[in-house]
Amino acid sequence: MRDIDVDAMSTDELIDLARRQVRTWTDAAVALLPEDELRVDAHCHLGQDSDGSRVTVEQLLRQLDQSQVHYALVTPLHQACGYAEENARVRELASGTDGRLRALHRCDPLAKDAAADARRGLEAGAVGLKWHPRAERFSMDDDLARDTAAVAHDAGVPILIHAGRGMERLGEGVVELAREFTGATFVLAHAAISDLGWIVDATHDIDNLVFDTSWWRPTDLAVLLTSCDPDRVMFGSDPPYGTVPLGMQLTARIARACGWSDANVARLMGGTARRLFGIGRDVDGPTEHAPHMPEEEPAFRRAGELLSAALQVEFSDGESAEVFDLASAALHVVDTHPRVRDARLLHGAIEGGRALLVRDGSTGIAMTSPTRRLGIELLICVLAHLATPALPIPGIDRVSWDDPAPFV
Repeated sequence: MRDIDVDAMSTDELIDLARRQVRTWTDAAVALLPEDELRVDAHCHLGQDSDGSRVTVEQLLRQLDQSQVHYALVTPLHQACGYAEENARVRELASGTDGRLRALHRCDPLAKDAAADARRGLEAGAVGLKWHPRAERFSMDDDLARDTAAVAHDAGVPILIHAGRGMERLGEGVVELAREFTGATFVLAHAAISDLGWIVDATHDIDNLVFDTSWWRPTDLAVLLTSCDPDRVMFGSDPPYGTVPLGMQLTARIARACGWSDANVARLMGGTARRLFGIGRDVDGPTEHAPHMPEEEPAFRRAGELLSAALQVEFSDGESAEVFDLASAALHVVDTHPRVRDARLLHGAIEGGRALLVRDGSTGIAMTSPTRRLGIELLICVLAHLATPALPIPGIDRVSWDDPAPFV
């Protein structure tokens, strides 16, 4: 196996290597899934966000193909001027994909009558609603939430709700709405990190409260997947802030590392979304479920904690170099370490991802540059593998990333 010197590579060579590694890891994640099941990504976007992040139909379809995902739910990104035009545009774009993309109607705080606007969206072909209480600055007891929840209840459709970054707790309000409007299904996105500490355990009796996996921290996803009933969680990836291949790696690897069965993985990766959004039948088979937290390797756990911290600083536009250095150094293991090959592979991938970020030069959470997006994607892929060391960690076609000198 020949080694790669990341610093000596051109940016184009580094991009090619990173793409090949992500493809290899995505293929390995797909191989963990049951065959012959139609998969659904329940959380995608189309268009351009107010921060400049963007994703086109062509890009999203390519990501779905790379991950062997058959369908996706799509919704507009944030528009400060409202959603009358953007909802219609996303529906039109989705209608031209032979059913692969299905539109959700983003509830519009600028509409004169939010309920009437939501009804028109559903009548025009949307298969559900989308709430973004952080971007639109509303709470679960505001008229916008209650009035459009009543629309979803009458229509029997889901509401996808941002419950991730930048949110204060909103779970209590969602629980109240779910108990009142039982005809609607309330989907807490981003692993419900705003309320994850309590909400899954407190709501096992609420069938119409569901979660998606569109989040990047493996520990949060493992907590969700070890506490959630299999028919109450769905695969999601959140392009353009995530990618479908990255979401595939995180969700498939962590589910398998947590002991999910074939039937329940099939529910997670498509069956539940097909049932809720009217795309097809749910999954047959037993639902017995006895999950456990993934096995750990101490050096990998430490490296994962540091890499997660480095990414959080990076997303917050802070000085991340020192924390990245610590994460990278955590994988300098002795030659006799039982996972030395994997440690060196993941160390090299960290250095490759960092190099892409440095060469791109942009900062913060926005994904406006393909180079930055690829660097972040590669680094979070490393997180997925550090968190699941019991599963194989393949390299690329007999090529390894640079090989750090181990401590002795």
